[in-house]
Amino acid sequence: MQIYKITNLVNNKIYIGKDTVSDKNYYGSGVLIKRAIEKYGIKNFKKEIIEECVSNDELCLKEKYWIEHFNSTNLKIGYNISRGGDGGDTLSNNPNLEIIKSKISNVRKGKKYEDLFSIDKVVQYKEKLAKNLTKRLKGKSLEELYGIKKAKEIKEKQSKTRQELSKLKPKKVTLKKTPKEIENKKIEQLKKRYYEINDFDVLKSRYFGYRKRKNLDLFIKVIGEDKYNKIVEYLEKPFKHKKESIEKIKNDRIKKFIERKNKLLKFLLNNPNKTRNDYYKSLNKSQISRKIRNFLHGELSYLLTENEKELLRKRPKLSHNISEETMLSIKTKLGKKVLIDNIKYISTSEASKILNIDRGTIRFRLKSDNYPNYKYL
Repeated sequence: MQIYKITNLVNNKIYIGKDTVSDKNYYGSGVLIKRAIEKYGIKNFKKEIIEECVSNDELCLKEKYWIEHFNSTNLKIGYNISRGGDGGDTLSNNPNLEIIKSKISNVRKGKKYEDLFSIDKVVQYKEKLAKNLTKRLKGKSLEELYGIKKAKEIKEKQSKTRQELSKLKPKKVTLKKTPKEIENKKIEQLKKRYYEINDFDVLKSRYFGYRKRKNLDLFIKVIGEDKYNKIVEYLEKPFKHKKESIEKIKNDRIKKFIERKNKLLKFLLNNPNKTRNDYYKSLNKSQISRKIRNFLHGELSYLLTENEKELLRKRPKLSHNISEETMLSIKTKLGKKVLIDNIKYISTSEASKILNIDRGTIRFRLKSDNYPNYKYL
């Protein structure tokens, strides 16, 4: 470990540095000394060892001492920029900081960031600025950032710029579409929807839907004539079952319906206070079916007579053994007392019955200020 001194033989300028490895060919890492060696050549420089050191701390202290001793930070005398000991070319410790700043400002004056640096650096710099701005402005109003007066000025400027931009913007011209263009657009949208559908049952259901609406021409344009012809051929095929087998199926369905009907009617006749819902509750879940529940509105409802239908519709009357006195006592406890035209009533329902006025109108008048004769007690 040693401290060395390099002297320029042309202009007698010096550079003081430290070397931890004690390399003969090492001439320092300073910016100015490197530029000087490139300019004058290494032959015009002389290296001398000033002092040997034991530790790194001692090396740093001695470097500071010798830089101050020779005043090598002065640009007229030496090439040192920092005061030494820190092991780096720092700008903060530079004694010629003001001169360097003035040089940098003169170089950058009247130039944009894009003129001085590459595009990648410009993008990174602007992204950092944007992130810092968003953090600073997040959740803050203009009044908080700039004050009330300045905020008003900024808002006025923003409103003016918006008005100017709105004037400059070209007005949107909406052309009216013809009925043919609307139809073509509809067909294209439907084609996109039906393009991936190859399931025959789905297309068959769509066919029946369009046939009900009497709009099969549109269905043909969307699907195409080939698929449409296949659907029609399939539907026009003769039915597989014979007439005799179809009649048997119908007769079996009618028999089952009559059996279920007779069971339900017997239950209702034997129990006059009960309804068909009680009958359903008495049965198991397996015995209940849709055909039993849809007696009145099902396909075979025509087999029922009018008397049978009336019996099925019949519901028992709700009977309660509460007397009028008890009802009045309940109303007095639960209901609010009312004063109408200086006459007291137990509740609004009693007042509506006596005065022959709807209960809703009485409540409305009690709440509004336009009827002072109506009051709650």
